[in-house]
Amino acid sequence: MMRLRAFVSSSQKWCQGRVFSEVPSTGNSRSSWIWHLETHEQEDPVTAAARGLQALQEGLAASNNICPPHLIILQPQALKSVDDSLLYLREVLPIGAKFLEEHPSIGSFGRTNAHQKPLDTHVAGICQHFPHHSIEELASLLDVYLPTRLALSTANLGTTAAPNEDDWEAVMENTDLILCEKGNDKRVVDLWKNVWASQQMDECQDTFAICSNAEEKMELDRIFHEFTQQKG
Repeated sequence: MMRLRAFVSSSQKWCQGRVFSEVPSTGNSRSSWIWHLETHEQEDPVTAAARGLQALQEGLAASNNICPPHLIILQPQALKSVDDSLLYLREVLPIGAKFLEEHPSIGSFGRTNAHQKPLDTHVAGICQHFPHHSIEELASLLDVYLPTRLALSTANLGTTAAPNEDDWEAVMENTDLILCEKGNDKRVVDLWKNVWASQQMDECQDTFAICSNAEEKMELDRIFHEFTQQKG
């Protein structure tokens, strides 16, 4: 049975990115964190991502007592067209892969490929969050750059009335984390359940969510418990 691993935003900012700390759950005593780099509208997203990952690399090297983050989220806030996002991915995916090859513990949480072999860590460790793209647009990105891993929020549902099944499945299969602005929002819960089901098929050990605060994390814990009890 998979575990829910929920992370809550803290006021801490480290190496240019926000830190989300794990709230320990039953059966999970490990302390972990997620690093979230949001590039601003006026920044070139590729340059900002490269600079941010370099700063994180230097910070980890200088801090022997700090473990690498469990996941990294890159959020190119300025990108609003599919063409611009494709250009961004063409440049940023190799940068991310090089970084992850030096930190194999990042993203090592049991994802498998179509042949049931573990995904290479240089694929699974960095999630891209495109808040301005619909499900259909995200599927278009995956058609070109399939190694892309995603973080989703309800923002991605805003312009999506009823995505076709192929687009929906492609996006769910390539999503590693849900950003839960409101843990009890029905759209968040439905989105999370679909991602959970996809991760379960891939035999993942953990499912990941970011919550705004501890109360929302507790609500998501309750939903997770009820949902997995029904499935069990």
